[in-house]
Amino acid sequence: MNEELTQLAVKIGLAGFGAVGVMEWLKNFFKFKKTWIYALVMPVFAVGCYAAVNFLPAYVIGSILTVGVVQLNYQVIIQGFKAIIKALLSKTGANVNEEVNSNDNESVQEEGKKDYGEQ
Repeated sequence: MNEELTQLAVKIGLAGFGAVGVMEWLKNFFKFKKTWIYALVMPVFAVGCYAAVNFLPAYVIGSILTVGVVQLNYQVIIQGFKAIIKALLSKTGANVNEEVNSNDNESVQEEGKKDYGEQ
């Protein structure tokens, strides 16, 4: 009995992680102003991912989980670091919302060449 519950828990965890990751990935393409739409779609993804874990070959659920891991890692790690850097820069008084355009980038490169004696 314990082994069956353990297998069930692993399947539920894998399916849940895959469903959340794929749902977050799809949000990059489909933007809804009414967020309750995502709540209606989530059970469909959850059931689909659980069925994939139970009935499809390992490479299928592995692919779904890979998409989920990549998306969630991007959101947690990259976006998290961006937020930390913005917070640190705002404490130093830097304008964190200012976008760098190509002209500014070229002038910075030219200044760097001057600093190192390059022409």
